[in-house]
Amino acid sequence: MPFALIWLSCLSLAAQTIKEWPMPTPNSMPHCVVADSKGRIWYAAIGADLIGRFDPQTEEFIEIRIPTPNANPHGIAVSPGDVIWFTEQGANKIGRINPDTLEITEFPVPTPQSSPHTPIYDNQGAIWFTEQSGNRIGRLHIESGYIEEFVIPTPNSGPYGIIADKDGNGWFCSFGIGSNRIGRIDARTVEIKEYRTPSVNSGPRRPSIDSKGRIWLTLNRGNMLAVFDPATGEFKEWNTPTEDGQPYGIVVDQNDKVWYNEFVGNTIVKFDPETEQFSVTPHPNPRANVRIVAVDSQGRIWYGNNRESKIGVLIPE
Repeated sequence: MPFALIWLSCLSLAAQTIKEWPMPTPNSMPHCVVADSKGRIWYAAIGADLIGRFDPQTEEFIEIRIPTPNANPHGIAVSPGDVIWFTEQGANKIGRINPDTLEITEFPVPTPQSSPHTPIYDNQGAIWFTEQSGNRIGRLHIESGYIEEFVIPTPNSGPYGIIADKDGNGWFCSFGIGSNRIGRIDARTVEIKEYRTPSVNSGPRRPSIDSKGRIWLTLNRGNMLAVFDPATGEFKEWNTPTEDGQPYGIVVDQNDKVWYNEFVGNTIVKFDPETEQFSVTPHPNPRANVRIVAVDSQGRIWYGNNRESKIGVLIPE
């Protein structure tokens, strides 16, 4: 069993700059966001059945209606050429957007009512995605559009967020109650191996990866930040600064600093792995319901203000 180290870390309140832009369609409820190579922010508007693009340079929005009604777009990812991929939880499909024509192509997921959740490009020509209700990991081959599915050994694991390492292996969080695991699916053998978190009822929700290949995690129910080192098989865990803050989305920036949001705490938190210091930025709007955070090439942290239907950015000092 991996060994858990729980540290008490320094805490500071940060004076960061936050700016937000209202989205064109009311009640869009932006969920997941991603930055493309041009610095444009793409988002899945789960409340309006559309995919949006925001250009920070021009401050202009473009909205693209999804062909299938009640698609409920959730996760979003980008592959080379700024091709956009998204999951349709309601329609049980994976969507693709041509960045030049803005045309959408949809790919049905083989398992019915699997609730495809989060996609990620694997740097090997495929899109991995989690199937929250199907208890599976899917892989869509970009060139052919063919989808494979792989059953997770633990029943009712509720696979949620996913990230890919440099070798194209998919690392996913199992958020299902009682699971308390993260998993790795081998890109070559498609073998799935699971790792139980040291804390019980931890609720791993979202992963990110640093330059050393370590997997950073939000433990939503455990109210913790964690890291798993594949080289040693060990976890470390830290209590998040806000009591019952419920850490949610997470991203590692170009300097290996870890950023995540506390969903209930209504904060964006920076964690420095070298000093083990937390820096907390309270969100200026009450209960913004930030779901996930993304980093652009300039190190700016982008997010969707889910409750107020805005796209926001935190500019680090």
